Amino acid sequence: MSRRTTTTTSTSQWFVRLAIDLRVPYDCHDEIRGRGNKTVLIPNRPLHTERHRLRTLKVGVALTLTTLVLSSCVSGSEGGADPNGTASPGAPSGEGQSQAIATTSISSLSQPARIEVQALERGGEDMVTLRFEVFNDGDDQLNLQRAFTGDEGSGRRPSDVTLVDTRNAQRYLPLQTDDGECYCNEFEARIDPGQSQEAWVTFPAPPADLDYLTALIPPAAPFFDLPVSEGSGPPEEPAGSLQDPRILDLRFLQDDLSGESSTDQTGDQLSIMLSSDVLFDTNESTLTNRAQEAIAEAAGQIDESGATQVQIDGHTDDTGDDDINDPLSEARAESVEAELSSAVTNDVTFETAGHGSSDPVATNETEEGRQRNRRVTITFERAQAPTSSSPSAAIPSSGTAAPPNTAGPQVNQGELPVLGTSEHEEQAGVNAQVNHFSRSRDGYVALLWTIQNEGTERLNTGAGFRNEVYEYSPDADSGATITDPTAQLRYHPLMDAETGCLCSPDLGRGETNSVEPGQSVVRWSMYRLPAAVASSSIDIEHFGTIEDIAIP
Repeated sequence: MSRRTTTTTSTSQWFVRLAIDLRVPYDCHDEIRGRGNKTVLIPNRPLHTERHRLRTLKVGVALTLTTLVLSSCVSGSEGGADPNGTASPGAPSGEGQSQAIATTSISSLSQPARIEVQALERGGEDMVTLRFEVFNDGDDQLNLQRAFTGDEGSGRRPSDVTLVDTRNAQRYLPLQTDDGECYCNEFEARIDPGQSQEAWVTFPAPPADLDYLTALIPPAAPFFDLPVSEGSGPPEEPAGSLQDPRILDLRFLQDDLSGESSTDQTGDQLSIMLSSDVLFDTNESTLTNRAQEAIAEAAGQIDESGATQVQIDGHTDDTGDDDINDPLSEARAESVEAELSSAVTNDVTFETAGHGSSDPVATNETEEGRQRNRRVTITFERAQAPTSSSPSAAIPSSGTAAPPNTAGPQVNQGELPVLGTSEHEEQAGVNAQVNHFSRSRDGYVALLWTIQNEGTERLNTGAGFRNEVYEYSPDADSGATITDPTAQLRYHPLMDAETGCLCSPDLGRGETNSVEPGQSVVRWSMYRLPAAVASSSIDIEHFGTIEDIAIP
């Protein structure tokens, strides 16, 4: 049975050149030192790499190159970091201080440095405080201007640091006072050799029964599964009243390789985007024979979800004019509703609307983007979790993830592993390399990838390596996707509800937007994948497909 209601509507100054947490499994008292134009890991114990047969990437660091080489040690804790116990304990942060719960060794602005996460503590009124410290282990002054923030303000507050609740698929933004300032400290922009700078930032408290969170501290990759402990609260009171907490649901975007459908999940809401190129002939609103199978599949997902309300929205690309596109999109939504209502067996209320070209999901600058925008979207709440056989189960829920694997890549004499490589589409000597995957306890995956310029000309990155299918915020490199060749599904980087990408900052955010000959730029992206995805191919904007990449 179904009831139908129809409504109609129309219409950084600070720049990281090698910016990624490499999560290198080495003793935290090992050293990373510059030797000429190379960065070399100098362990205080042997690295066990006899069976490591992968091709490797030398991490070259010219003295004029702004670089960042990260390696992480996460100390184990009940319900917290590193459930497998594969990483070494954090290095001591100084006399009288507690041991760090996570450590990242970096080489920034041509000298080594180190980030230590000291604590992630509940305390104060409905908040948690993340404390970390930056050490200058090099011989020159370390400039932290805009290292942990964007272009706003002084550039000396960690206002771009965020937390991720991977169990409930939410991103926590820093607390703010009424004047819009981050409730966090303001640190010194420059650190002398041998000195350190403490930083802290407050966030809304997670649920009481949640004892781990993931931290995103630019420019490091995700610190998965940090333990949440009890503490005394932030070091100082806020300079005014606090605004309401900002907690954003994460969005999970995936496409089938045929281009016929996509899914967009935010919280409990699932949107199935069916291509109008499959459903209708050009400028028509009568369903094609191919449309019935796609709509029947959507009906099965609605029945399985237990939803009682379904919204159907018609959309066009921006070709033509609104006088044509608006009524066409409305008529297409109504045609899908008529077919879907006869296929759904539950008692469901349908609402339809036409939007013309006013609500694009992708860019209209490319043919692929325009094809994504020509769509009919079926949206409903998932009142119950789907079964593993349901197409919507391709986006995993908590409890269906593969075992965590937070260990970093094996480093052999200062070289990173290269799992696969692909050449640039236009510029000779430039290649993209996949270096490593790590996986959190809830099935979130961090992909480490490198752009290496071995040619003779500068690579102008322009707008960076951005996703050309979906509209992410423009300040991040969102252009790396993971494809499951077995399920014929492509996964895009995670996005929050304000289109912020969970990935490394855009190269164009800094003072330059190029990769010089002999330089490497290491990036990261974050995803959530079903446990069944064990082999993949990687696509990075402007490069060919990198195939047969295993995901631990």
